Amino acid sequence: MIFTSTLSKILTFSLALSGLIFTQYSMAQSWSSYTFPKAGLKCDFPGEPSHDITTKENATTHTIKVTYKGAVYAFVATKSAVNLEENGESGETLYAAFKKKYKEANKAEFKYAGKKGVEGKLISEKTHINYRSLVVGNYSFQAMVINVGSFATASDVNRFFSSFVHLKEQVELEKPLVPVVSEAGKDWKSYTFPKAGLKCDFPGEPSHDITTKENATTHKIKVTYKGAVYAFVATKSAVNLEENEESGETLYAAFKKKYKEANKAGFKYAGKYGVEAKLISEKTHINYRSLVIGNYSFQAMVINVGSFATASDVNRFFSSFVHLEKEVELKKPLAPVVSVVGKDWKSYTFPKAGLKCNFPGEPSHDITTKENATTHTIKVTYKGAVYAFVATKSAVNLEENGESGETLYADFKKKYKEANKAGFKYAGKNGVEAKLISEKTHINYRSLVVGNYSFQAMVINVGSFATASDVNRFFSSFVHINDTQPINKEELKKEDR
Repeated sequence: MIFTSTLSKILTFSLALSGLIFTQYSMAQSWSSYTFPKAGLKCDFPGEPSHDITTKENATTHTIKVTYKGAVYAFVATKSAVNLEENGESGETLYAAFKKKYKEANKAEFKYAGKKGVEGKLISEKTHINYRSLVVGNYSFQAMVINVGSFATASDVNRFFSSFVHLKEQVELEKPLVPVVSEAGKDWKSYTFPKAGLKCDFPGEPSHDITTKENATTHKIKVTYKGAVYAFVATKSAVNLEENEESGETLYAAFKKKYKEANKAGFKYAGKYGVEAKLISEKTHINYRSLVIGNYSFQAMVINVGSFATASDVNRFFSSFVHLEKEVELKKPLAPVVSVVGKDWKSYTFPKAGLKCNFPGEPSHDITTKENATTHTIKVTYKGAVYAFVATKSAVNLEENGESGETLYADFKKKYKEANKAGFKYAGKNGVEAKLISEKTHINYRSLVVGNYSFQAMVINVGSFATASDVNRFFSSFVHINDTQPINKEELKKEDR
């Protein structure tokens, strides 16, 4: 096929970038929309792309690409003299030809102007490729972000893919490509699926596939957001599953066979016991929940492939679940998970450190003073993970000196690879939340600066992973205590150890 040699050249070029990343990416500083009428496309690129044209037999191929922050953003568009769809070409056939040299990490389907396309993540020893393919009439399109040594952000990949517009006969269509990744995840919304027996929040409109086998109907509901898949698998059976000894535990036992268990905890919903766990394989980390109620079984999961969902997003997805019994909404929301030994969680107050927070056990408290600042290191180990706060009180106003959650984070992350990053607000101040990884450690991290105080909260996972609900409980229980805030002395006796 005409595109084979062209793609090979792109990949060879991209591999040569590994030693030139820091000198070449600076040429692509801003995103703009570019139109290529002869190639039949319009798309956003992070800098002015090169445009090479080759003609072979009855087809013309356009290779359009630019390098940005070490990743290559490329479109290979071919216009043929014949109708490719009528000749049996499709997004699927393009994908099948392209993927031969790679291992498939994931694959999904999308639609554009009624045509089916393929989106996939492909990996080799040196390269990770975000890939899309589509055929429309005489045109074939292959979009790719080629990551060599450096990874494009999920938002940049999404912008590149979702900005595509096909120009049919050089006239712009008004139907933009439907993004597989929710468009920047602007907002979470509640979605109700009466036949599946559930209501839940999703970060974008989910797909809904239904299959029936023997006496059971299974609903698969999912959406991709910032590189992670949020999914529910709900099955309604003709028989009572609990009476047949099905449970959250049996569902989990069947599901986990291909994975290594990082952690496991129990939770309760409407008096029924469920299982929450973190499962890992070589390529995937899954936050998982299972529950059985009467004729219904539920499995919720956040599947992290290459990009990690934030703890707060995982918690929102899990805790927003409501079971609709007989298609009538119950008014009992799922109680947030507290690990089976959740009774160990207590609130502790540290006036000198300027904070109050929940810890899963009595924490240690070390104090060091250097120049005009005092640092409090407060930490406890629980189920193999370290829950820690590093709080510093300075003699000067840190905000006025240009310190912020962002500057704290920039300094802390130097030794780690960033899996994800988001912002949050506390008392009108902007903070940073992130997931950082190294060869041996995964860290859930938060940073914030308020006046004279700087705060860094972290859950350090070494070998064992804290549950999303435990991370969320730790982070969200934080309260800043300033010098003028009254403190109950009886409370101090109980909490400030």
